[in-house]
Amino acid sequence: MISRSSIIESIKSSMNIILLLVVVYFIIIIIHLAWYIASPEGFWGFNYFIEVIRVLLFCILLLVVIVVIVLLILNYLYSLFKGKFNFKKLLNGIGVLLFIIFAIVINGLYYNYGSFWFTSIMSDKYSYLEQSEKMLKKGEFVNAIEFSENAYEKYRNTSYPSVFFILSHLYSKTTIAKNVRLDKKYASTINLAMCIESTMQDLGQAEKKYKEALSLIGSESYFENQDEYLVFPKMALANIRELQGDYEASEKLFFEVEKLYSGFSDKDLSYKIQSLTIFLVSSMRSRDLEESELILNSILKSYENSELKKDKNYQFLINTKVGIEIKMNKYNAARKTYAELISLDISEDPNIFAILLSTKANFFIYAYSRGLNYKDLKALNLIKSSSFFFDNDDKNLLDEAERLLIEQVEILRESKGENSVSFCEALIELGDFYKHNGFLNKAKKVFKNLHGLIEYEKQELRDVYLKVLLAHISLGDEVDLTMVKEAEQLIFERLNLKLFFSTSRAKETYVSKVENEINIINSYYLKNNSPQSNISLYNNILRFNKTALNANKEVNELINELPNEIKKAYAELLNSSINFNDSISINVKEKEFLYSIIEDYNLPLYYNQDSNYLLIQNCLDKDEYAIEILTTDYLKKNGEFSKKYFALVLNNELEWPVRIELFNQNKLEDILDIQGDIVLRNNLLYKTKDENVGLRGLIWNPLKDFIKPGSKIFLSLSGDLSSIALPSLFISSKNDIRLVSSTKNIIELHEGYYDDSKRNIAFGGVDFSSINLSNRTRSFSSVTNSIKNNLQNGFFPPLPYTFKEVDEIKTVLAANQQECLVLYDDEASETNLRKLNGIAFNFIHIATHGFYYTSADVNLMDRNVTNISIDDSMNRSGILLSQNLKNDLSYANDGIVTAKELSSMDLSNVDLMVLSACDTGKGDYKGSEGIFGLQRALELSGVKKQIVSLWKVPDKETSELFTLFYKNYIEGNSIYHSLKQAQISMSEKYEPYYWASFILLE
Repeated sequence: MISRSSIIESIKSSMNIILLLVVVYFIIIIIHLAWYIASPEGFWGFNYFIEVIRVLLFCILLLVVIVVIVLLILNYLYSLFKGKFNFKKLLNGIGVLLFIIFAIVINGLYYNYGSFWFTSIMSDKYSYLEQSEKMLKKGEFVNAIEFSENAYEKYRNTSYPSVFFILSHLYSKTTIAKNVRLDKKYASTINLAMCIESTMQDLGQAEKKYKEALSLIGSESYFENQDEYLVFPKMALANIRELQGDYEASEKLFFEVEKLYSGFSDKDLSYKIQSLTIFLVSSMRSRDLEESELILNSILKSYENSELKKDKNYQFLINTKVGIEIKMNKYNAARKTYAELISLDISEDPNIFAILLSTKANFFIYAYSRGLNYKDLKALNLIKSSSFFFDNDDKNLLDEAERLLIEQVEILRESKGENSVSFCEALIELGDFYKHNGFLNKAKKVFKNLHGLIEYEKQELRDVYLKVLLAHISLGDEVDLTMVKEAEQLIFERLNLKLFFSTSRAKETYVSKVENEINIINSYYLKNNSPQSNISLYNNILRFNKTALNANKEVNELINELPNEIKKAYAELLNSSINFNDSISINVKEKEFLYSIIEDYNLPLYYNQDSNYLLIQNCLDKDEYAIEILTTDYLKKNGEFSKKYFALVLNNELEWPVRIELFNQNKLEDILDIQGDIVLRNNLLYKTKDENVGLRGLIWNPLKDFIKPGSKIFLSLSGDLSSIALPSLFISSKNDIRLVSSTKNIIELHEGYYDDSKRNIAFGGVDFSSINLSNRTRSFSSVTNSIKNNLQNGFFPPLPYTFKEVDEIKTVLAANQQECLVLYDDEASETNLRKLNGIAFNFIHIATHGFYYTSADVNLMDRNVTNISIDDSMNRSGILLSQNLKNDLSYANDGIVTAKELSSMDLSNVDLMVLSACDTGKGDYKGSEGIFGLQRALELSGVKKQIVSLWKVPDKETSELFTLFYKNYIEGNSIYHSLKQAQISMSEKYEPYYWASFILLE
C-alpha cells in the first residue's frame, strides 16, 4: 500500500516536471517568437535575433517585477487592514524594489536597447538585398543569383507558425506581422529581378519578376504609401523595355513614374530629391542638356540648403554636372564643379568610382581641347599629384585620359561582367575617345571586339548594339550595306516610338541629337555614291527632315479636330508661363493630356513612315527639278571633321537621284564675310547678275550642267544657305527657284491662286505704345523688358507707311471687287489675331515690327537663370501688335506675339501669311529641323505658304513692294510669280537691300 507521503512526493515530482516543461516550453516559444520576428540573414541578422531574445526576456523580467510590486503593495494593504502594518518595513521594501527596477531599466536601455538598435540597423544593412548587391559588386554573379533565389523562395512560401508556438502564431495574425511578411516578399522579388537584370542573363525573366512585384502591390491593401512601392519596379521595367527596343512601352512606363513622383509632397526633402532625379533622368533621355542642367542645379541646391549627407547619389550628381557642362562648352562652370568633385571622399562603390574615372578623363580631354596642359591644371589645383601617375609636368593629358578610360573598363569588367550594359558603354566611350582623337586603328580594334562580344545579345542590348554599328560605319571598318541598313532600321524604329510620347520640346531636342546618328548613315551613302546609295540617301532625307515639326504638327492637327474646350485647354497648357518651378508639372500635364486624348478619342499615333523618292519624281514634269541640299561632316584621317555641302538632284527623266558635290563650308564663309553695314553687305551679296561669280557662282556652277534653262526648281536648303534669300539671288535667272521646307511638300503643293470665296485681312498702323501698359509677367521676362525698353528708347518707332501699306492692299482688292478687312491702331491687336483661329483666308497680312534675339543677346540681358523657356528660340522671336485696352487686359493680349504663341494657333485654312516686318524669317538654325522662329511657328500652325524677311527692312520700300505684290496676285498670278514680278520691278528701281529680304516658303 502506497503511503500518503509517497503520493505527495510523486505529485511534487510531477509538478516539478510539469513546471520544468512549462518553463522549457515558454523558453522555446520565446526563442521561436524572436526568430520569427528577426528572420535573420547573415551574421548581423543572427545577432539581431539574439538581441530580440534579450529584449523579450527583459520585458518578461520587468513584467515579473511589476507583478511582485503589485503583490507586495496588496500585502501591505492587507497588513494595514489587519492592524499589523510596519511603515519602516514598507519603505525598505519599496526602496529595494525601486533600486532593482532602476538597475534593470538602465541595464536594458544601455545594453539591450542600444545593442538592439545597432544590430537591427546592421541586420537591415546586411540583409539579403544588400548582400546580393555586395556579391554583384565583387563579380560573384552565380552566388548573387543563388542567394537571391533562396531568399525569394523563402519568403514566397512563408506559412503561419504552428499553434504549438502560440506566441509566434498570435503575433503572425497581427497587422504588423502581415506588413513585415509582405515587405519581405516584395523586397525578395525585387532583389531577384534586380540580380537577373544586372547579370543580363534573362531580361524576360527579370521583367516577369518586376511585374510580379507590381501585382503584389496591387493585390494587397496594406501598402499605405503604394506609390512609393510602384516606382522602383516601373522604373526598372522602363529601362528593360528601352534596352529591348520597345520604346513605346518604355515611354509609357517612364511617364507613369514621372506622374507618381510629381504627386509626392515637397515636405520630405529626400522625396523631392528623388523626384527631381527622376525628371533629370527623363530630361537626359530626351538629351535636353539645358533642362537637365537646371534640374540638376535645383537638386544640388537642395543638398546645400540641408544637412543631407553628400552620399553616393550626390557624388553621381556632381559627376553628371561636370559632364553636362562639358557638353554645353561651359568651361568655367565645369572647372568649378570638377574642383568640388575631386575634393569629395569618393565612395568605394565600383559604379561610382567608374563614373569618376570617366568624368576625370572627359575633363582632361576637354581641357586639352582648350589648349591647357598638365601644368595648367596643376596650377589651378585641379590635379592631386598623389592620385595620378604623371612622370613629369610635360605628361600629355590625352595619355592620362586614355589610362583612366582603360581603368574604367577593367573595373566594370570585374564588377559588372562583360555582358553588362555598363561595361559595353565604357568600351564604347574608350572607342569614341580613340576615334575623335585620331587613334583610328585603336578605335577599330575596340569596336571590332565589342561587336563580337554583343553580336548574340543584340536583341537584349539594342541601343548598345546600335552605337557599335554606328562606330563601325563612321570608321569605315569592314562595313557593308547590310550593317548600314540594320543601323538605319534601329534608328527609325526608336525614333518613331519616341515621337508621340514626348512633349513638343522633348521631341525637338531628341531629334536634334538623333540627327548625328542619321548623319553617320548618310555619310556612308555619300561616300559610296552608287545609285542605290543615292536612293537611300534621298529617302532618308525625306523621312528625317522636319521629323519633330511634322510630329508636333500632327498632334496640333489631331487636336484641332477635337471639341473646342479640348483645343483651348491644350493651347493654354502650351502657353503657360513656364519657369523652372512649374516646368516639370507642365511637362507631366502635357504628357498626361496627350495620353488621355489618345485613349479617350482613339486617336492614331504619329509614325514617321518610309518615304520614297519615286513619289516625288512622279509629281515632277520634265522641266521641273527637286533638289535637296545637305551638309555632312567628313571624318578626316587626323580625326578632325570637315563640313561639305552636297546636292541631290531629281527629275522625272533621271533613273535615280544624282549626287553633286557643291563646296566646303569655309568657301561659303569667305564669301559671306563682308565688312560693312546691313545695306552694303546685302547689296554686294545680291546685286550680281553673273551666274559664275560670287555667292551665285558658288551655288550654281556645280549644278548648271544638270539643269535645263527655264526650269522650275523646288529647293530645300540646309546649313548657312538657310539664311540666304536664294530666289532673290537668282531673280534675273530664267529659272524659277521655289523654296520648300522639304521636297516632300511637292506632293501636296498648290500654286496658290486667289480664291474669291475666301476672306482677306490686314493688320497695320499698330499702336505700339499700348504694349508698355501691359503688366503681364512672362517666363522670358528679359525679352519682354528689352522690347519695352526699345519702344521707350525709339528702337521700335511708329511705322507710318504700314498705314499706307494696308490701305493700298484694301484699295487694290476693291478695284477688283474684292474686300479686305483692315485693322488699325488698337484694333490691330493680339486679341483680334487670336480670333482668326480656324477661319479660311486667302491671306493674313501683318505690317508691323518683328524681333529676333539670339541666345547670346539674351545672355547679355538681366535674366533669371532658373528659367528654362528663356533659352527657347520660339520665345525669342515674334511680332508686335497692339494691346486692345478696351476689350481685353488678359495675359493673351499684351501685344507681344511670340513664335511659340503663334505656333499654337489653328491657321490651317490660311493660304498665305505675310509677315511684313523685320527679321521674321530669322531664328536659330537646328539642322534637319530648320529655322526655329516665326518660320517654324507658321508651319506648326498649318499655314500653307508664308512670306517672311531675312533682315531689317525699310518701312517705305516694303510698303511699295507689297502694293505691287497684291496687284499681281489679284490679277490671277500665283503667289510665287506675284512676289517674283514685284521684286523684279523693285530691282529696276532700288538696290537689293530694299526688296531682296522677302522670301516665299512653301
